[in-house]
Amino acid sequence: MSTDYGRLNKDLVGKQLSDDAPELKVAAMLSKQDDLIAAIKALTAKLDADAGVTDTDYASTISDGINLLDFTP
Repeated sequence: MSTDYGRLNKDLVGKQLSDDAPELKVAAMLSKQDDLIAAIKALTAKLDADAGVTDTDYASTISDGINLLDFTP
């Protein structure tokens, strides 16, 4: 699966997007979703690496099922 299709161009991050370009708004939502997925995966990896948290495999129960969406405008 590609993670390059449909993502917001880095030059447009943080700028006002035109209502005439809904594909840019979808790309922006996917870019933000990618950031959230990365944060969840990093959090579960950190929990799994924590010596004080040993009774649950957070990555396999939470973040392994979360994948980036493939979107081609």
